[in-house]
Amino acid sequence: LLIALASAVAQSFGRFTYGVLLPAVRDDMGITNTQAGFIGAAIGFFIGVQDLIAADYSQDMLNLAARVRPLAQVKKTKLLKTSAFAIDLPDQSVDLLFCMRLLHHIGVPEDRSTILKEFSRVTRDEILVSLWVDGNLQASDVKARSEAGPHKDQNRFVIPADQFEAEVTSGAGLEIVGHVDLLPGISMWRTYVLRSVY
Repeated sequence: LLIALASAVAQSFGRFTYGVLLPAVRDDMGITNTQAGFIGAAIGFFIGVQDLIAADYSQDMLNLAARVRPLAQVKKTKLLKTSAFAIDLPDQSVDLLFCMRLLHHIGVPEDRSTILKEFSRVTRDEILVSLWVDGNLQASDVKARSEAGPHKDQNRFVIPADQFEAEVTSGAGLEIVGHVDLLPGISMWRTYVLRSVY
């Protein structure tokens, strides 16, 4: 049920989150795609999230999010301009944190660990992060293009899954609850569910 909630909340500002997590909800609960979709929608939109915070370092991205989302969603969303390295929120102030489309831009392991520690600081419970990992067809293609010279993905990084998992467990003091691959063996997008061990 938590995954359904996370998916519904993230769907407010995400592109493909629902598609990534819907199969996990369906399989975990032994229900159909339609039922899983309804549960996620009901939790996120009918029952309602008390407070939803959409954060980004770019004010332009926050303005865009406010323009393209339905007014009912925007009204119950706080837009927060902040850095992932120093989130402008108190300790343990959010129940669930979902970081999407950021970590694959962070090429330095110590920087990823700093961000993950900051995520751990502000959340009371679980953290969901999406990033590019190796061991799939898309990652092989990105690697081949990067070896061929400059390309459009040069500010994005495919991170070895075992390296990222070590950063999570040893560098950031988090545990890995599980992960979901967008298209196993094909897509490099992976979403991890993490939890603080402190």
